[in-house]
Amino acid sequence: MLLMTFSAFSQTTILSDNKDTLICFNAAESKFMLKKVYEVDKYKALDSLCETQRGLLDSVIKHKDEIISSKSKIIRNDIEMIDLKDEQIEDGAKRLTKCENEKKAQKLYKWIAIIVGSTTTITALFIH
Repeated sequence: MLLMTFSAFSQTTILSDNKDTLICFNAAESKFMLKKVYEVDKYKALDSLCETQRGLLDSVIKHKDEIISSKSKIIRNDIEMIDLKDEQIEDGAKRLTKCENEKKAQKLYKWIAIIVGSTTTITALFIH
């Protein structure tokens, strides 16, 4: 089939002893065609190698995308954890402020109770 495509060469057709038809070329033409056959084989091998490399590259890209997806999930989870911690800190700060206000109120009530109790005691002592 390959030999038929080189129509630029002058082809000689010979009938062999066993009645087969043979196509003959001179030495230079045969050398040129053999060189082309080897080039085709080389390019087929290179094409096969390229396809193998492309398959490996596709696999690497797929794994890279999976890694990026996993890292994105980790980042989203970290952001959620940070948001929860921020809420906890804010709630803790509110509770601390509330406790400090309650503590101040209790101190005030104690001082009022001490003053009222002392005043009542002193007044009761002076009245009796």
